[in-house]
Amino acid sequence: MKKSNVEKKLNVIEEHVKCHEVQNKKELIKTGNVYNMDCYEGLCRIETGKITAFVSDVPYEMSVAGKKRTGTAKKADYLNNIEFMCDGFDMRILDECCRIMPKIKMALYCSKKQLPKFVDYFSDKDVEMQLFTWSKSNCVPYLCNNTYLNCTEYIFVVYDKSLADEIHFETDHYITPRVSIKKTDEMYHPSTKIADQVADLIVALTNEGDVVGEPFAGSGITLEAAIKTNRKFVGFEIEKKYFNICQKRIELALMECPDYSFEPENLENTVDVLHQDITELLNSVETGDISMAYFDICDKYENIPFGLIENVIAKQHKPNFYIMSNMAQFPLVLNYFSKKGYKYDIIANHLETTTKYLFFFRRGGVKLYGDYTTKKKYYEDDRDMTLPYQDSISHELMRRIVINSSLPEDNIFVYGGYGTTIETVYRENRHYIAYEPDEGIYSCCKDVIERLKNTESSPNPLGGAA
Repeated sequence: MKKSNVEKKLNVIEEHVKCHEVQNKKELIKTGNVYNMDCYEGLCRIETGKITAFVSDVPYEMSVAGKKRTGTAKKADYLNNIEFMCDGFDMRILDECCRIMPKIKMALYCSKKQLPKFVDYFSDKDVEMQLFTWSKSNCVPYLCNNTYLNCTEYIFVVYDKSLADEIHFETDHYITPRVSIKKTDEMYHPSTKIADQVADLIVALTNEGDVVGEPFAGSGITLEAAIKTNRKFVGFEIEKKYFNICQKRIELALMECPDYSFEPENLENTVDVLHQDITELLNSVETGDISMAYFDICDKYENIPFGLIENVIAKQHKPNFYIMSNMAQFPLVLNYFSKKGYKYDIIANHLETTTKYLFFFRRGGVKLYGDYTTKKKYYEDDRDMTLPYQDSISHELMRRIVINSSLPEDNIFVYGGYGTTIETVYRENRHYIAYEPDEGIYSCCKDVIERLKNTESSPNPLGGAA
């Protein structure tokens, strides 16, 4: 029996508003959701080019300390409510926002103290900058001592110069009453914006079906406006109280918009294989994000790259890594890491003409999964040694160590090689962070990835930075 339109709509709403208190860092970021997590962490997990524009009410940089508490008790309540958002925000968030957009398109509600920082940040980028004003006809008088009346907020708009003929705003100023929501209202937020005003910005910067991002979702005004203008959305809100309000607002907006039918879509992707400075790659990875690492050092280096291996290990929660070596490298690898107190196993990989040695190094507490078959320490490799990737680890052996030392959705660092390791990691539903310094081998590796991307039955998406 076919589902009715009402049933389908209810399913869409349920999917959009299900709880996203992220317990597992490996949970996929999706459009159509708001996440109760640090926005920088979330943005770092979104593939380059996936969000069309950001319309955001960023935490203001303002001072509430030392203000005389004269007048009504309402003043003190207001100051307490804004205190959590008056320190501004980490400017690295802008780095991630710019990375994620194909072309820069942003509208940022901000304070006057933040304007110099924003202008300075975007001054070396090929963008147009505009300043919109929001004059509040019912401003808050008790924040005015010996200064001008605090009746204006600013909207800093910036977009790529190539879009100058495409982006048109109906107005560059708004004169409206300040949004007045009682603290007892279930949708209360101390810095609520006007949904229609936010919608104007969204419509000017995006088209229907585009993705609107809001790193500081608050009570969800931007996400509501995205729904009502038929855009996809993704938001982050670290304060649990407002995250809950945000979910409620999304649910109500979806009920009011029966024609909104965008299904949640994964935005997070595997980090693609990189042919770049390994230091640059590792700097983009948060400590603890790499669950397992695999290094094939056979016949690639005159000197074993202990420094590189140590840098990758430093990004793990606990050391949990494999090193494939030949007989000449065997004593050097064993001596170096055993002296550091690592536990280890040695897996013999017997090929037609030689034997390679796979070290499994770890610290205490690292769990080994798998079963009787996958944990055997001897493996006879009968693959075709005439293939160009004959020096690579076999799919079967790689599959075994992946199953033994990681869980689905974990991040695994691998040498790119000819793509054997990446393909196996990918098919076992893990994410990979890959590095291949050799330009010729890197090209072969990319061909493998492109083939995987085009496979409809692929278990998880591919893409990412290159």
